[in-house]
Amino acid sequence: MSSQIVSVYRAASERRRVCRYIVKDPAAQMGWWENEAFKSAPCKILDLSIQGSYLEADGRATPAADQAIWLRPEGIPEHEWIKGIVVGNRRGFFGPCKLRVRFDSPLEYELFNQLVYGRGHLLETPERDLPEHERNHIWR
Repeated sequence: MSSQIVSVYRAASERRRVCRYIVKDPAAQMGWWENEAFKSAPCKILDLSIQGSYLEADGRATPAADQAIWLRPEGIPEHEWIKGIVVGNRRGFFGPCKLRVRFDSPLEYELFNQLVYGRGHLLETPERDLPEHERNHIWR
C-alpha cells in the first residue's frame, strides 16, 4: 500500500514529461480568435519542447487560458502556424505576460531541430558525427 502512495506522489510531483530547450531565435508571432476577429501579436519563445512552449508577450494583448492559439516562429513560412492551447498565463502588473502553451500534436523532428539549433544545424554536421541521441532513428 505504501508503494502505491509513493508512486502517486512521484507522478504528481513530476511536472514535465519531456525536456525543454532554449531556441536559437526566440522571435515569433502568436495569433488567436477574439469574437469574429483574428488578433496577432509579437512574442518571444522562452523555451520549447516537442509538446509545448513557454512564451513571453506584451501584457496588453494576450489570449486567455484554455483558448486556442497559433504560433509562428520567425523563419517559418507564413502558412505554417503551430496550433496549441494556452494552458496558463501569468500577467505581470506592468511587465510582460508569460504563457504556457501545449501543442495539439508533437513538433516534427526537422522543425524542432531548426528552432533549437538553427537552420543549418543538420547540414553542417554529418549524421555519423552526431551524438547517438540526435540521430533520426531514435527520435520517436
